[in-house]
Amino acid sequence: MGPSNVHTVHWKKRPWELSRNFRDMSGTKFPKFIIVLTPCIDGILRYEKSARTSSFEICSKDQPNVSNFERGDAIITSRRTPETERANATLRAIQADILRLRDEIKNQEEIANEYDMRTSFGLAIAQSDPTAQKIVKSIRFYQKRIARIFAKC
Repeated sequence: MGPSNVHTVHWKKRPWELSRNFRDMSGTKFPKFIIVLTPCIDGILRYEKSARTSSFEICSKDQPNVSNFERGDAIITSRRTPETERANATLRAIQADILRLRDEIKNQEEIANEYDMRTSFGLAIAQSDPTAQKIVKSIRFYQKRIARIFAKC
């Protein structure tokens, strides 16, 4: 452990937080970063000796703002009268229906995305065959019609 093993690191820029504003600047949810280390030998930066890390991303845990209603905390139980108890029971039933319907919608959207992906994959394969162009054209026509129908809903 002599003085030759001591290295000093100088940051060219001021300190910054990885998660601050990079999402907005990059336009992606989890931007990718590459760290470049350039040695300074005798006061001259030696770019030809730079070292780069492989690209990486920093993903913090998604913490969506869950409403009290979704957590089940929407009901106030400070004072129970027969009327408020009936209203709370009705509210709980309605909220359970809403949560069930949201789950069903999410499942249906996932299924629709899966079928869209499969159809796109099949079309990509069929496009390479010149004899299948009529079928590809017909499928695309019906996809556009379906998209217009669902856009009206």
